[in-house]
Amino acid sequence: MPVIDYDKIDKSNADKKVKEVYKLLKGFIDDSGRADWKKNVYDRGWEVAWGKSDSLWSEDEKKAMTEKGQIPISINDISKGIQGSCAVSTASKPGINVKPIGSSDLYLAELVKRGFDFVWQQNRGQEVIFDVSKESKTGSLGVLDITFDEAKGKWGKIVLNSDNPLDYYWDKKSRKSDKSDSPIIKAHLVTKDYAKDNYDVNDDDLDFKPIPEDEDGGKSEEGNKTMVMWRPVKQMIVKALRTIRKKFGKLRHGC
Repeated sequence: MPVIDYDKIDKSNADKKVKEVYKLLKGFIDDSGRADWKKNVYDRGWEVAWGKSDSLWSEDEKKAMTEKGQIPISINDISKGIQGSCAVSTASKPGINVKPIGSSDLYLAELVKRGFDFVWQQNRGQEVIFDVSKESKTGSLGVLDITFDEAKGKWGKIVLNSDNPLDYYWDKKSRKSDKSDSPIIKAHLVTKDYAKDNYDVNDDDLDFKPIPEDEDGGKSEEGNKTMVMWRPVKQMIVKALRTIRKKFGKLRHGC
């Protein structure tokens, strides 16, 4: 993730709400608690589980064992254990039970159940949930992304995806496993083609240029014009982040 120069953003004439979003995101990215989780839990978990590390022990642990006359040998059965655990958790297809209250609701209950099964099959639900379970058991956090894409088909389409947990930022004070007690921001780089396909922008909106500065260090007249040109893009970013936070708050995604 690129470093966010919030001081530069704060001094610009960007919308106040844009500044608030970037300030919140910078606080999440720079948080030491997240760095500890990524280094000691997520990265190490993946290295050990999938054979990228030749030892289960850290350098300090191996040193301590050697000093006591022990040989730091490890047998890595973690990968098999995780695969087996994920298989068990998804062996019986996760689903919903729709029960009618009265005899008149029988048809509606069956219709809702078939609708869920159809969405599940169209999105390879079994594979998606397996990937989320694997992320959760390996790096302590799995993310299930459920969205409604109006552009797919005549009536739109519900889309299920397993997202990369490293794209999500939350408050280190969060105590709930699904992070529902914390603001959540999804931030990652995308290509111009992806941005044009998924957001209301064109090539002119994505033509970013450096802001010219005058000799006194302030923005020149040309720089101010550039900032005005950027406003639609910044408003688009704010709108996208708000939508993501709103959806994930309702969906209760998480571990």
